[in-house]
Amino acid sequence: MDVTEGTALERARHARTALADRFSRRPWWRGAGLVPAPRGWMLRLDVTGDAPIADLPAQVEGVPVEVRAVGPVPLQPETD
Repeated sequence: MDVTEGTALERARHARTALADRFSRRPWWRGAGLVPAPRGWMLRLDVTGDAPIADLPAQVEGVPVEVRAVGPVPLQPETD
């Protein structure tokens, strides 16, 4: 990983934290992750179908956001 990619990754991580701080307590929130993009990284925001998708940001701190409606995410039992 070169310095440019590391900088882009750190910026994307910070943007993911900012996105979570803003929306993670909403009932439609399911999670946010980082995915490779042609020019670095982007955020993938998973939400339920009743999320206000048109009102969600297209980018956070300059990092693009892809919004994806998903079904319920069930809790997985702990395994040993």
